[in-house]
Amino acid sequence: MDRNSFIYKNFMTILNYELVPWEADAHEDSKLDYSMLSMRNIYDFATTLDISDVKPILLRQARYNNALANEGLEKEDGANIGRIMMEQSSNVHNLARARTVAALDAWASGSRLPVIVNADSVYQGIGVCLPLQEYAMEEDMGQSAYYRSLVISNLSAISFKRRVGENGEFSSSVCAGLGVAAAVCYLRGGSYEDITKVMRKTYSITQGLNCTDDEPLGAAKLALGVEAGLLAVELWHAGRL
Repeated sequence: MDRNSFIYKNFMTILNYELVPWEADAHEDSKLDYSMLSMRNIYDFATTLDISDVKPILLRQARYNNALANEGLEKEDGANIGRIMMEQSSNVHNLARARTVAALDAWASGSRLPVIVNADSVYQGIGVCLPLQEYAMEEDMGQSAYYRSLVISNLSAISFKRRVGENGEFSSSVCAGLGVAAAVCYLRGGSYEDITKVMRKTYSITQGLNCTDDEPLGAAKLALGVEAGLLAVELWHAGRL
């Protein structure tokens, strides 16, 4: 996609606007144009963009949210759902969920570390980011594929939240699961058509997963959203979609 095109510039503006450190009521109603956030445009943007344009934004997201995950795994505060998951298995699927939930454990327990949100949601910001690092390392992907997967995950979640999430009961954990499904499918060699399949399956699995601010229930729901996305990818990879 041409770096000078309106879509390219608009998507860069959206990423800069949406992926910021969390502050209560930090964003007013956005005047940005989200109408072009179709999956086709997101895929074309992510797979053709110049990595240097997005690296500073995504590197900050990865660093901040990984630091929060490390704190969640090290401390005894809260329900420690992430640590419990980590003790169950060291396979990539479980590590992806465990580190994600550990970051939310830390934030919910009052961590002073910054966290990068997605569409004003801490749940979504953590959920679309942390699982991808584990899969990128598992698949021995380079930095380019990792950053492109982060773009897919972030923009997919933002797009879905904007289109469907005006309902206050709609869960950010579902949006995170959709973003993870799209990005992990991409990391495992999926095409645009494959990505849309796993997203549809993820949404079907997560029907009824409503929003909550209660902890540790919120952390558990985020784990379920991410789990749904990863399960959909496994079904696709096994030829079951």
